[in-house]
Amino acid sequence: MREWWGPAVWSAKLHGGPYQVGGLPDLVVVLRGRVFFIELKRPGERPTPRQGVTLARIREAGAGSTVLYTNVPFETVRRVLSDAATALVSYLPFVDDYQTW
Repeated sequence: MREWWGPAVWSAKLHGGPYQVGGLPDLVVVLRGRVFFIELKRPGERPTPRQGVTLARIREAGAGSTVLYTNVPFETVRRVLSDAATALVSYLPFVDDYQTW
């Protein structure tokens, strides 16, 4: 991601474990001071009920959260995250959609 946004981005993969709260999204991305949590799914898969609740609570707390399908072109993801970071919104257009773009 840094090759597209330079030092304005930081990201990390969250790994599950016995000391982690269940339902946490797979990725955390900080872009231009905005925090986004992303749950990765294969096409046709849906988040578990616990993941859905966690994504909703993250949005309620003011951070962005979404489900990202692995067949989505990265350029589309880049554009949506960049627009959301610029607009300072926590709702991303593909949240709760559960469809591929």
